[in-house]
Amino acid sequence: MNSEYSNFFFDEDKSNFNLTIDSIPWFLVTAIKKFKNISYICSDIKELKTLKSKILAIDNKTNIIDFPDLDCPLFSNISPSNEIRTTRIKTLTKLLNIDLGENIVLTTIESLLLKTIPKDTLINKYFELNPKNSKLTIEKIKDFLINNSYERVETVRQKGEFAIRGGILDIFSPSEDFPIRIDSFASTIDSLKNFDPITQLSLNNLKKSSLIPTSEIFLNKKNIEKFRINFRTLNIDNKKNYYNNISQGIRLPGIEQFLPFFYNSLESFFSYLINYKLIINFQFKDIIFNSYKRISSQLSEE
Repeated sequence: MNSEYSNFFFDEDKSNFNLTIDSIPWFLVTAIKKFKNISYICSDIKELKTLKSKILAIDNKTNIIDFPDLDCPLFSNISPSNEIRTTRIKTLTKLLNIDLGENIVLTTIESLLLKTIPKDTLINKYFELNPKNSKLTIEKIKDFLINNSYERVETVRQKGEFAIRGGILDIFSPSEDFPIRIDSFASTIDSLKNFDPITQLSLNNLKKSSLIPTSEIFLNKKNIEKFRINFRTLNIDNKKNYYNNISQGIRLPGIEQFLPFFYNSLESFFSYLINYKLIINFQFKDIIFNSYKRISSQLSEE
């Protein structure tokens, strides 16, 4: 272990640390040994990516969980990239449903300013696939896919997609690095493998895998009806194509601008960080103010 690991003295009553930019990754790797669960709030996505890379260069076994902000204009008809969308929901689901052990959560100021899906919506949304589970059926798996906004396609390439070919069910869960292939007989699982999304060739037999939702918006019957009521209540005239398509369960680019319409209330990402030590730049007030101005500016343009 590099000697820099021992250069930080942690006092339970101490809340301020004088650090250089280069010492922050060392500090975080050391802090995780002391506090077990820490979250560092980055000024923007660029800092998040750079910091993640530096931490892994110091210790590639560090469990880093990132919650990036949306990589698209707010309140627009453009959706975030599939990578960002699935990374966010993966982090939210993991924080609520899995014992993650020692970990560092990296997020951004903007991710904290904009609220997300309420926690109670994601509890028990971690679906374990274990062929030895006699109660697990193909019907239950399909129900989960339909109710958690997986898109049915001919060939699975991206996270959030599934395909059915006879007794074969291909799924790419946001929780996994590779898509999985389920061979079934009647309603029971025969085998579970992962496969290459490019060549479509099977790779390894799996003892178990998992499914989680695909995004922060679930297009199930309950949420669609809530969206319809809220849309009509606000009498929005210039977005009727969204009303018509979402009413039929069709996801359009830019659907994220209607996130509040699908739930009774939203929550801050802070509420997911239970028992975490939060670490932030001492200039956080300026960073928050600048982020707030940027968000307000985008809103006024709409």
